[in-house]
Amino acid sequence: MLKLLTSPAAIAAALTAGFLVACGEGGPLTHSLITRYALGHPLAVATVALFFAGAAAVAMRAVGHRSERSAVAALAECRFEYDADALTWAGDSKLAAPARVRGLLLDPPPADRAEARLTTLHETAADRLHDSYGLVRTITWAVPILGFLGTVVGITLAIAGIDPDGLGESLGEVTGGLAVAFDTTALALALSLVLVFSTHAVQGAELSNLERLRDAAFRTLLPLCPAVEDDPIRAAASDVADQMRRRAGDLAEVHAAAWRGSLEEMRTAWSETLSESRAVFAEGVRAETSAVVEAAERRQQAAANEFLSAVRAASESMTGAVSRWSDGIERAADAEIDRADRLGQLAESMERLAERAEAQAMIAGRIDAGLASVHEAGQFEEAVHSLTAAAHLLTVRLGSVQTQQGAASAPAPLRRAA
Repeated sequence: MLKLLTSPAAIAAALTAGFLVACGEGGPLTHSLITRYALGHPLAVATVALFFAGAAAVAMRAVGHRSERSAVAALAECRFEYDADALTWAGDSKLAAPARVRGLLLDPPPADRAEARLTTLHETAADRLHDSYGLVRTITWAVPILGFLGTVVGITLAIAGIDPDGLGESLGEVTGGLAVAFDTTALALALSLVLVFSTHAVQGAELSNLERLRDAAFRTLLPLCPAVEDDPIRAAASDVADQMRRRAGDLAEVHAAAWRGSLEEMRTAWSETLSESRAVFAEGVRAETSAVVEAAERRQQAAANEFLSAVRAASESMTGAVSRWSDGIERAADAEIDRADRLGQLAESMERLAERAEAQAMIAGRIDAGLASVHEAGQFEEAVHSLTAAAHLLTVRLGSVQTQQGAASAPAPLRRAA
């Protein structure tokens, strides 16, 4: 009986009756606007009664929220030593905080599953809170519908009151029907706005209190859950996993040591190979350079000897042909000038040859320096290409020297002919 008397419908009926009495003649709420909008039509009265039902439901939620908030604050301040103390504190209360305590500790799960149990209880409470506002949401939807229904009824009354034969006499009925249409719509929209904002405020406060309850439950109730019992299978699995981890670590260290040894041996072998190759290459370059210089000296000596032989032959020819010099003095003078020019060219060729010998010595030094840098950088392949290019340069220069020496030795037969 008490539950029926405290239901939103009973409270709405009482509020509606009190409102009608207060708006009656001589009442405290007697006013022309209230009479026009709230009492002008039965649909307006129905809209007011529906609004009072929704307001009563929201007010009851707000009153209940105060008790819920106090219970959550009390739970957050509690520090229970045993789960029996928490259950005693919860008792048989229907509030959310005591229900959360009973839901966890009546059948306490192990500590590793208590967090999941609390999360499930929180989600269930959130769903239940959302469902509890079903009546309020329905009333909030129905109030504007009643207003639009009043609009339709008012327009219908206005159309039905039109008298084509007496428009002037029926004008009052037409305007009265339109007044019903617009007044009921305005009243319904205004009351629905009040319901929407009040519902949003109360529901938001309850959701916030539910979040605080979740935090308080995690902080206060989780330590009361029993620890996980020793499980021999789990312990054996843990031992096996530890041994596998240690074995994997040992194998990783062994493989790392093997790789380090292999890399060190490879580096040592490469260093020795580079050193040997550098020594062999340098010796080959020095030998080839020495051979080139000796060959050039031999060619120079041969050219000098040939030149001396040509000079001697020319002198002998000149001694035997004194009688003919008077006739060929002009030719002899021209030949002597040509001979002097060629001797100057030969001297210049010998100077250039000396310069090239010095350049070859410098190139040999650069090759030694390049080999040293190759040994330091470990770039053997690039060193081979550089040495190949140096050898090619020496070959080209020796070819040019041979060409010039051949050109310098060409006048000897001419002298012999002379």
